[in-house]
Amino acid sequence: MAKPFAAQGSGSYAAISILERDFKAGMSEEDAVNLVQRALHAGMHGDNASGNSLNLVVMRPGKTEFRGPIVPDFCKQPEPVDLTYKFKTGSTKVLKRKTIKFDVIESMDVSH
Repeated sequence: MAKPFAAQGSGSYAAISILERDFKAGMSEEDAVNLVQRALHAGMHGDNASGNSLNLVVMRPGKTEFRGPIVPDFCKQPEPVDLTYKFKTGSTKVLKRKTIKFDVIESMDVSH
């Protein structure tokens, strides 16, 4: 059975999960627009290649309304990154070691 919505692209798995969970037949236009925005946010949030803004088009009989660019809040402010190493030294078992010797032929300073 065909569904009245679709999602494509690299963030589509996250977007379609929102659409499948929250779509209701007979939604108001405002509820439908909010649903699409939430689906697009989910797709963007889980996919670094999606960019940092979205465009939304509302289509009605005889009229098309373009809304955008819309920048989600999570794109305006970077999310904190926890870089704390949480394992005690020696707790990860080394399965195999291999030492590779090489000659430095050319190098450059990349410290600045």
